[in-house]
Amino acid sequence: MPNIKELEDTLSSKGIELAGPIVVNNTDLDEYFVFVNSKLDKSRKRSPSSHTLNQISQMYKDSGATVSFVIVEGDRDNIDSSLKTMLFGRFPEMVRNSFASISNTKADVWIEPKRSLTETEINSITKSINEFLDFLRIELKSANFTQTEYTPTPIAILRTLRLIAPCELQTLVAALESKHFNVPNSVWMNHTLDKMRKAGTVVRRKDGEYFLSLRGLHILGSDKHRHSPDVARALAQTKQGE
Repeated sequence: MPNIKELEDTLSSKGIELAGPIVVNNTDLDEYFVFVNSKLDKSRKRSPSSHTLNQISQMYKDSGATVSFVIVEGDRDNIDSSLKTMLFGRFPEMVRNSFASISNTKADVWIEPKRSLTETEINSITKSINEFLDFLRIELKSANFTQTEYTPTPIAILRTLRLIAPCELQTLVAALESKHFNVPNSVWMNHTLDKMRKAGTVVRRKDGEYFLSLRGLHILGSDKHRHSPDVARALAQTKQGE
């Protein structure tokens, strides 16, 4: 099993610039997550190339280790994605999802755990986030765990949406925040609404506005007879979304 210093030396010898700390996934397999900066040269060729990265991965695979590369191109979305990949790799049994909201050189991070976490586990995850962001010269302003933060549940979202639908995402966010819910960011809200849409509880119209489906109304205990105003409204909105 190669140590991190040996892997760093290998990458440096091939001119590969790290964009974050190398993360070791402590499982039965020797697995490394490597964050590298990606650049375009004057001829518009990307460096490091996929061929180079694949060669390195294969070299370590032959020695029994797995090296996975995460490309960071410098924008905030890629930092958020890379942070998520790092957390998935290092804490696969603890972290279900994460979202980072970055403003200038400060970041607020929300972590959705798979289960209740101990204080030691929370501190370990927070430390890893700190180390990752520090490497990128970004200050961790706050690390928020959704098991303790007042984030809206699907039922709370359905109840709020029932009152204001049809509405755009930002209108829904504002309505939830007016009820003192903590909405991490638009990425989190989009992700949650997408899961609810796939579950059949909300509908997204072509114009991007959301409303409850009949299934969503049923979950809230709506009166379902054919003269129910909720049912009539849902049917009308469905026709508009077609």
